Amino acid sequence: MPSSKINGKKQIKEFVEGLDDVQVILDIGCGSATYPKLLAGGNYSFIGIEIFEPYIKKFDLNDYYDEIIVGDAGKLLTLPLADLIIFGDVLEHMEKESALELILKAIKSFEHVIISIPVTKDGSISPAEIHYQNIFEAHISGWTFNEIKKLAKWKFVTESGGLGIFCK
Repeated sequence: MPSSKINGKKQIKEFVEGLDDVQVILDIGCGSATYPKLLAGGNYSFIGIEIFEPYIKKFDLNDYYDEIIVGDAGKLLTLPLADLIIFGDVLEHMEKESALELILKAIKSFEHVIISIPVTKDGSISPAEIHYQNIFEAHISGWTFNEIKKLAKWKFVTESGGLGIFCK
C-alpha cells in the first residue's frame, strides 16, 4: 500500500518535532508522501527514494520532495546526506538480508533513524495487497519487534496494532 498505517504517526511527528538538528530528511519508499504530509510546516527539506516510478506522477511526489531518486534503496552504493532517515513501512518489501544491511548502514551513517514496520510475534510475513499494479508492494520479509529493538539504542520504541515504531 502506498500509504502507511496511522499507528505511531503521532509519536513519530512528536519525536521529529522534538529534534533541533534536523533540516534534511531522507524518506525511503515515498509511496504517497506520508512523511512530508505528516511533518508539513516543519520547514524540512525532503529527499525521497522510490522504487516504483509511476508513484511520482500518481501522488504528485514532486510537490513534496526537493529531490526524488528512482531506485532500490538496498542497491544504492551510497545514500544521500541527511539529518534523519525514515523507513516508513518499506523494509518488509525487501529481502530480509538486504533490509538488515540497509538498517545497519543507516544506524551507523545517520544521526537519527526512524523505522515503522509491521511486526509479528514469530517473524512471519504479514499479508499485503498489491495496489496500482506495483509488484514491489508484496511483503517478502517478516520481522519481530525484538529483532529491530536489539539493533540500536533507540530513544523511543513502541508497538501498536502489529506495527513497531523505532526512533533514534
